Amino acid sequence: MPNTTAILNYSTLWSETDTNDNNSNNTVIDSGKIVHQVSYPSGVGTAGIDTIFHDSTSVPSGSSFTYDLSNLTGTILGESVVKSFAQIKSLTISNTSTNISGDMSISSTGADLWSVAFGEPLADINITPNSLIHYSVTGTPGAYSVLSNRKNIILIDVNSTAPSYEVVILGNE
Repeated sequence: MPNTTAILNYSTLWSETDTNDNNSNNTVIDSGKIVHQVSYPSGVGTAGIDTIFHDSTSVPSGSSFTYDLSNLTGTILGESVVKSFAQIKSLTISNTSTNISGDMSISSTGADLWSVAFGEPLADINITPNSLIHYSVTGTPGAYSVLSNRKNIILIDVNSTAPSYEVVILGNE
């Protein structure tokens, strides 16, 4: 079994200053940060991961692409590999399209949708160019299950521009 680890580190820092139009001595400052840091050690326990899937490609123009989480095929060091996830601990999809119209979405309709991370009922989730969507879990229950009737993530080309994207999935087989 490979040694599989990952560290997620997402942060948002903000600062906004505003002055009351009626009283220039009344200044309001809102600043802060939100930090999400997770370390996934190698293994199958509550916090561990034992497999990673990464893909960087494009949604076919005017069409869609389906990731079957129970049967993902990829290439590592020139060798074809198949990943079969039982649990997902982290999912990141980044729309890397440079086309301003290169929107893509995660479908809300289709066979055997894996939608537990997005809520039920699922509405299409739009991912605009140069943006990403990310979900991760830690602790109890520790993962989103992949079941035979909940296994597909369907990405759709919204504007027929074949948007490029990158996807990283962390979890357990």
